[in-house]
Amino acid sequence: MFAWFRNRHRKKMVRLVFSSSWEEILRRNVAHYCMLDNSEQEQLRNLIKVFIVEKNWEGAGGLELNDEIRVTISAQACLLLLGLPHNFYDNVQSIIVYPTTVVPPQRKPGSFETAIGPLDIEHPILGQAFLRGPVIIIWDAALHASRHPQQGHNVIYID
Repeated sequence: MFAWFRNRHRKKMVRLVFSSSWEEILRRNVAHYCMLDNSEQEQLRNLIKVFIVEKNWEGAGGLELNDEIRVTISAQACLLLLGLPHNFYDNVQSIIVYPTTVVPPQRKPGSFETAIGPLDIEHPILGQAFLRGPVIIIWDAALHASRHPQQGHNVIYID
């Protein structure tokens, strides 16, 4: 029953017009977009419309989220879905975006946990994903990788 409502909602999202400002963001920030043929570009735009609406977006570290951030990150995530069976990353609920590299606090063992080895030390991250948890993206790294894919490192693809 819920799948029927979700699919109906997704069909509505796909029918919405993709704004010219979003198209401009794709052309400016996502180098791979111009390498796609017209039908792949249309498919990517449709995926982006659904992805942006279905995810809970949060700015952190003082970052104010805007369309450029959402469209750029969504495009990179949705590029991986082109031509494949998928469910819009249903296991990802929230995307937290920081403006630049952060050092997360050291994880402490839970009350019923015994540490059998050394705990992870604090170190800077460019992105991070958790099982059934949020995906953390560092905006400046994501934007740079999206504009310069020839450098071979993209935090969206590897999260």
